[in-house]
Amino acid sequence: VSVLDRLSLTCSVWLLLGVDEAAVLHTLQGEKPGTFIVRRSKKTQQKVISVRWTKGEGCLFVRNYPILETQSDDVVEKALYKCVLKPLKPTLEQALMSTHNKQGLVKRLQSNCFWGRSQLPTELGVSPSVNTPDSATQERIRAKLSDLAASYSPMVKVDSLLKVCKMVYNAMGSSGEVRGADDFFPVLTYSLLHCDCPQLAIQVDYIMELLNPNLMSGESGYYLTSVYAALLMLGSLQEEQATAELTANTQQSLREFRRSRMTSTAQHSTRSQHLPLMVSFRKCGSMTKPFSTRETVTAKEVCQNCATHFEVTADEAESFGLYAVTIYSTGHSEWHFLKDSDCPHSVWAKLTSNNSTSNQLVCYFVYKPLDN
Repeated sequence: VSVLDRLSLTCSVWLLLGVDEAAVLHTLQGEKPGTFIVRRSKKTQQKVISVRWTKGEGCLFVRNYPILETQSDDVVEKALYKCVLKPLKPTLEQALMSTHNKQGLVKRLQSNCFWGRSQLPTELGVSPSVNTPDSATQERIRAKLSDLAASYSPMVKVDSLLKVCKMVYNAMGSSGEVRGADDFFPVLTYSLLHCDCPQLAIQVDYIMELLNPNLMSGESGYYLTSVYAALLMLGSLQEEQATAELTANTQQSLREFRRSRMTSTAQHSTRSQHLPLMVSFRKCGSMTKPFSTRETVTAKEVCQNCATHFEVTADEAESFGLYAVTIYSTGHSEWHFLKDSDCPHSVWAKLTSNNSTSNQLVCYFVYKPLDN
């Protein structure tokens, strides 16, 4: 029986990639035979299906079947999205909306976007030589974001987000004209001002929590994090700020997101700002998690958050550390260990500034066991 057949023929199924074996046993103990959980084994770092069987005592009532066929991963992922996420989508979105309301994010975005729409593009950091989307393009962007909100699959949502970002990019200049991230980010932020930002914030959280971490690298990860950063910036706009200060903050954040999709703007900012920090587990690009952190967060604090999220025990955490990794197109990589007191945002900005050559392929933070 194929993996897809098991999914389609089973009534009860959970996608719980983060749970350990003990939690699986506890969960399935009270369930009827045939119920199974798809999870990621910490020992093998592969997906396995844990099935509740009719007979068996102790741990024997659960059997584990590794999913070895890599070509089936996309099929399994899509089937699970349909079986699990489609019926849960309204509940998940309501929970995210409730969280955003409690945090005050909805009111801040509504208020700041209302104020931002009265500003000229140049007052929000857009270069005078760069075009912003016209009314027809902006309408297409809003329509695509509506499609994004209606879908339940994170993969479909991130594809819609990529199309939105490309529409913004194409609207910036004449055909064939190359524009850099220093130009793109302010235009993206200005364009999102004219959309339903509270709804988009829910959708971005939905994607970042549920999208396969392996799909968060490359172009998808760049544009997803750019939109996330734009929403963070829109949520922290203050009407009473001077235009010059706002523009400086926008441009500074933009330059640093181009290098690392992270930010370190302490020289400008007097307010407490939370910024995304992308961290992989054990190896580059594996189980990547975006953490919302302060600009001045230390490596020790990030390690504590990583240990909690990646379910590393207190004893194991003592032998783990945070590394900044730069990978080049030649295949060469450089690993930099961060001491407890180091600030990841500052370290990353320095590394990418020193290594801004064209052969720099990709950069990561990695939480992994310490090198001997």
